[in-house]
Amino acid sequence: MAAWIEGFLGGSGLLLLHDAALWRVLDGWVTALPADAFTTVLPLLRRTFARFPGPERRQMGERARAGAAHPAAEGGEGDFDEARAAAVLPLVARLLGVELRASICEK
Repeated sequence: MAAWIEGFLGGSGLLLLHDAALWRVLDGWVTALPADAFTTVLPLLRRTFARFPGPERRQMGERARAGAAHPAAEGGEGDFDEARAAAVLPLVARLLGVELRASICEK
């Protein structure tokens, strides 16, 4: 997962700074890691974040310290459109080379 994050962010933290939902997903994943798994992925995560420009790292640090995803994200959960998200699932599954379960498509 940590390697996927490194590739997905591509050397820039702008996605994390501007997408509160993505920030929450990453935050949730990191905070849910057991201590031994966290210790294992920490070097890769540090390397990934170290490649971000200084101002981006500073903003992320401030956001992490404040414990807030993004000022614009207050109540943002209601903005999630399940139908639009479900429409891209077949493409994402194909890109990842996985088979999409029928129960996921029906949502």
